[in-house]
Amino acid sequence: MSRCDLLSLQGKAKRDPEGYRDDVLMQLQHYNALHGLFMLKPGKDFREFADLVGFLAQVSASYKADIPAFHVGLIELLEKHYALLDPHLRRSLVSALILLRNRGSATAAELLPLFFKLFRCQDKQLRVMIFRHIVADVKGANKTRRNEALNRQVQNFLAAALKDENETAAKKALAVITELYRRNVWSDERTVNLVADACRHPSPKILVAALKFFLGQDEAAEAAAEAGDDSDDDDDDDYDSDLDGDMSGFDEDAMHFEIEGTTSQASNRACDPEERGHYLLHDGRVPSSRTGMNHQQGSDSVCAAGDGLLLITGDVDVRLVDANAIVADGAYDADGRFNNEGFIAEGGAGRF
Repeated sequence: MSRCDLLSLQGKAKRDPEGYRDDVLMQLQHYNALHGLFMLKPGKDFREFADLVGFLAQVSASYKADIPAFHVGLIELLEKHYALLDPHLRRSLVSALILLRNRGSATAAELLPLFFKLFRCQDKQLRVMIFRHIVADVKGANKTRRNEALNRQVQNFLAAALKDENETAAKKALAVITELYRRNVWSDERTVNLVADACRHPSPKILVAALKFFLGQDEAAEAAAEAGDDSDDDDDDDYDSDLDGDMSGFDEDAMHFEIEGTTSQASNRACDPEERGHYLLHDGRVPSSRTGMNHQQGSDSVCAAGDGLLLITGDVDVRLVDANAIVADGAYDADGRFNNEGFIAEGGAGRF
């Protein structure tokens, strides 16, 4: 059946499900046969199969008894052959899964592991589609009231994804967290501390992205989030500029100052959306201390980043010193490197 015929049948089946049930079941049988072939070996002639997937995803809500778990077959196919499938077919399958998720036929727990695996594909359009869906899905679930069950489920998955050795998957997990924070969907302590946990990752790109979250330098990240994604080349260029370019707001002299009236100044700015994340950290030294620890242990990523990353770390330290009422005397060595033993707490959100 041609695409035009399927579109015509789709409209008729939605208006009169019982009258066109036999026609839909015939197309379901055809889909099952093609699905079996693609499970054995993905073929290049995929357009008919892609049209059937889109058709059944649209009408499945009208035939829940006949098509009870349509998404399961799509997930199995993508899990097994996502790297071999044609990009157009892969995007068609993901679009169908997103549609089924929006209609409540699939759960986030079923789709998130697959979607983060698909972030590894060299397909920018696919990554944009998945990123936007995850953000919109969580935002929509919290539109009228907070869906704590879904939030906890997604946050637990993202916490695990941040530890993924694959840089792309971990980077996307961090991007989802910071975007939901920026949109004020997630603004709790757990979200901020998940970003701090990203400082554990060995990738210097993820380290810089996590540190810049605490600097409020999210302009580039926000633009990228609106676009949905960056190309790999752009990521490299942005990372280099972060380390070698202008460190706006960074003051070397501030690295050796003593705080006067910090607590009152910090409390006045605690409601500032750009800085409230500083006050939600369980440990105000976490981002910088983890970066310093990686450097002391000779982490390849931190050592390769050089002094640029240490300057960013120093800027984060200064802001967290201010926010958490930490005495900064002896916090840095003569060369500006972070000194864990010199950081002494006087109270505030970051208690050590």
